[in-house]
Amino acid sequence: MMFANPTQLARIVVGLLCLSVVFVSGQTVNFQKIDLTTVNPNAVCNDNSPAVYYFRPGYGSGSSVFTIYLEGGGLCYDKDSCEYRWNTTEHFMTSTQLPPILNDTTKSPDVNHGGINSGSKEANPHFYNANQAYIWYCSSDVWAGNNQTFNGWSFRGRIIIEAVLQHLLYVQTPSLTKAKFILLTGFSAGGFGVLNNVDFVGEIISQTVPYAVYKGFVDSGWVLDFPSYDPTDMPARTMMDLAYKNFNLQFDYDCVETFYPSQQQWRCTFADDALPFISSSLFVAGYQYDMPFLPGVGAPFTNSTLEFAYVCRNNFLMQSNVVPFFFSPDCYCHGVQSYDTRWNVITVNNVTASESVWQFLTGNFDTFVNIDSCATMDCNPTCSCIWT
Repeated sequence: MMFANPTQLARIVVGLLCLSVVFVSGQTVNFQKIDLTTVNPNAVCNDNSPAVYYFRPGYGSGSSVFTIYLEGGGLCYDKDSCEYRWNTTEHFMTSTQLPPILNDTTKSPDVNHGGINSGSKEANPHFYNANQAYIWYCSSDVWAGNNQTFNGWSFRGRIIIEAVLQHLLYVQTPSLTKAKFILLTGFSAGGFGVLNNVDFVGEIISQTVPYAVYKGFVDSGWVLDFPSYDPTDMPARTMMDLAYKNFNLQFDYDCVETFYPSQQQWRCTFADDALPFISSSLFVAGYQYDMPFLPGVGAPFTNSTLEFAYVCRNNFLMQSNVVPFFFSPDCYCHGVQSYDTRWNVITVNNVTASESVWQFLTGNFDTFVNIDSCATMDCNPTCSCIWT
């Protein structure tokens, strides 16, 4: 990939000279914020502020490992939902409120830099010293928008990911070209983002770092195309269909071609429909009672809503039984990799998600599956989410 012009390249160099990375006893402490418009001026948030990512260089045994993390945070799909999103969760549509530096004690709205993004060996034993790229989610398009403007908002999720790759390959030190292992990972809407982009990113990686092992990790991104318990709720399929049409979302080409005759291209962001078209190796983690994906129900449960949640659980397990790399605790929760209290704590068959993903990335397994079978909600004693 080439940069647009010498002026643009000069801006990047100046930006690099202004960055400093803090080291204590040989290990990196801080994530540094990078303005992605220095790479691609179209890499912007919904409000046209610069899209950003944070980077923390690896060291020691993690020097050749790169994690590229897509933050989650839902989506909007039409004028009203985007205006509501701006009025209630503005930080998911802009970069203007983000701090210049993150470390393991930084507090910022919905910045989930614990778990797989933690620098603590205790909390994150396999990835604590990896090169960590943390991409802020401000495009509201499940990371699939492609230079589309709608009602004054920009939807550029895929362009943002591509800009991060450009920066990691050609500007960042250490460069992604030094990688032996690369993991594209995401939580919630970021999990959708992995489904939507894992082959797109893989194609770039295969051309630029062909010797690296590249894989994807979908965390809490498996949504059921299932009617809501509340009949007044908008179905997930309707939301995704509106987002696809309004924001020019980019899904797998073969998947889109398959569903085009029935005008159901929205299906390509639902895991059970998308997976047959994905060639990259994927690990999936999903709670059997994933909180946002039990349509129309939540704690505190009644007998009726609990029965509905159990039906959703059974449908999720039936859909996902074809996944060769799978981690599924019987918890009522959402997101395993982004929190220190879950990533290396919750176990299935005495194996954590942290260990499972590390073995998946670095090992040579045909299958790696750990699924709770106790059935009752939160019957796994390591479940650590408390919802009221």
